[in-house]
Amino acid sequence: MQESELDYSNLSSLLLPYTKKKRSISRSFLNWFLENIFGMDDTSADDVICDGHQDKGIDALYVDELNEEIIVFQSKTVESANKTIGDTSLKEFAGTLNQLSTLENIKLIEKGNANEMLKKLVADLKLKTKIENGFIVKGVFITNASADQNAEEYLASNESIKLFDKKKIVEVHIDFEKQGGVNDEFVFDCSHVTPLNFSTLDKIAEVWVFTAFASDLVKMSGIEDASLFQQNVRLALGSTKVNKAIKKSILDPNEHVKFQLYHNGITIICDFAKHENDKITIGKYVVVNGAQSISTLYNQRKNITENLKILTKIIKLNTDDVGLVKKITTNSNNQNAIKPRDLQSNQTIQQRLKKEFESIDGYEFAVKRGERLGEGKVISNEDAGRMLLTFDLNEPWNSHQKSQIFDEYYSKIFGRPAVNAKRIILTYEILCVVEQTLDQIDHKQYAYYSATKYFLLYVISKIMQDDDVGKAIYTNKLNIVSNSNDISEFKRIIADILSSNIIVDLNYFLKDENNAAFDYKKVSKNTTQLQSLSMELLKDYEKDLKRGKARSISEQWKVYKRGSS
Repeated sequence: MQESELDYSNLSSLLLPYTKKKRSISRSFLNWFLENIFGMDDTSADDVICDGHQDKGIDALYVDELNEEIIVFQSKTVESANKTIGDTSLKEFAGTLNQLSTLENIKLIEKGNANEMLKKLVADLKLKTKIENGFIVKGVFITNASADQNAEEYLASNESIKLFDKKKIVEVHIDFEKQGGVNDEFVFDCSHVTPLNFSTLDKIAEVWVFTAFASDLVKMSGIEDASLFQQNVRLALGSTKVNKAIKKSILDPNEHVKFQLYHNGITIICDFAKHENDKITIGKYVVVNGAQSISTLYNQRKNITENLKILTKIIKLNTDDVGLVKKITTNSNNQNAIKPRDLQSNQTIQQRLKKEFESIDGYEFAVKRGERLGEGKVISNEDAGRMLLTFDLNEPWNSHQKSQIFDEYYSKIFGRPAVNAKRIILTYEILCVVEQTLDQIDHKQYAYYSATKYFLLYVISKIMQDDDVGKAIYTNKLNIVSNSNDISEFKRIIADILSSNIIVDLNYFLKDENNAAFDYKKVSKNTTQLQSLSMELLKDYEKDLKRGKARSISEQWKVYKRGSS
């Protein structure tokens, strides 16, 4: 990423995926930042953003349980490429943080004229309890401008605020199209150990695993300017709880001999590597996991002894595959490296489904992270699980619980005879229709909230189960997936019902004065409220059918079949 990409004139291109939510430029910029810099998924990013007026300068709120911090975000975009941010905006932001610093101040927000979304966030995140338990309020100020000298001096004396200006964002942004790193050679001393060496079956990579001297690690180039960590997901995050624990261990010489027992290790990707004469030489290298550790070690390098060693993995790639670099980086930075999905990937059901997909042209079924597939439409088993949980089990309020798909919900989702490749494809194609109609929803933030499409999939599921032809398709008695004309016509019918009836009624509901403060984030996860909303839409659809303002699935299907016969 280049700084020019953050100029106001270029932001429209960067923020294109977020503009459909009809947020302001600064809110869209914040949304982009939360997903691409802060590392949140799309649902979580939406959940923490406070949309609307009277937000008291609080654009987003996040509770970091690990570091016991309440993080307040504020985003500011400027139109001039030469505009700078001084200390005035930061001092005002410091005042914003004070609004959450005490129980009394939080109560003032709850009782005052702050917008309802902010009040709900304060309540849902249990901020009063967090403050009572000693959580510290920190601020993250995001801008596409550059910080001036006044801002730098102010930040030096105020550790509660972290500034992500144009320069900082570019510095920490992970550009997987450019591997980056250090274009140099470095030599590790491994005379104390015999490194484990192996190659992947496809010879795409060769790996060495050993305990490296910390004194070697801190001598690598690119630590001070962070170029060594250009692919690292987290980079050096400063004085975090984790870094404080690392520092504490470094300062205690008695802990050095045990350090490798409880440290996750360092991962290095390089273009060149060889092991000879008790040394491993690497060339053009980048650290993709371990920026925090190496930075902390570097800052405490005077306290390092020869007993301080760290488990290190060197990966020499024999490919230019950017996607592989991204997968290694993302997965090596995942603190729960083995996920339930991985544990289930070789399970009989998943392998059976994968085999079934192989006999159907145009579709691929992904059961493992990092799996290489063909050119068909790729459906991951994670997405399949979310779709089936909604379409079959009628639980759209749990669609955001991705971590449970292969854990608590696994058996009831996949462990059924009705679940086969064709059923997954049917559900996938219906969801594709839903996604294509989302822009017709007037409330854009709700339209593109990730749970909304699953709610509409649920409504379609209900409509199908109450219709003769729809039910035949729903129960697999009528196989339409194998016939391209049939599946195309069915998708057209679903699109017609959504556009002409369901979304029209949904828009009317959202415009109702009683729903002016519609809390779509909460409703999307609340069983009772979501059931109530779906019942309203289904009742209106039934009324439309009786009045001749809607055409049922069966009615349209009969017309199609007469025309095709």
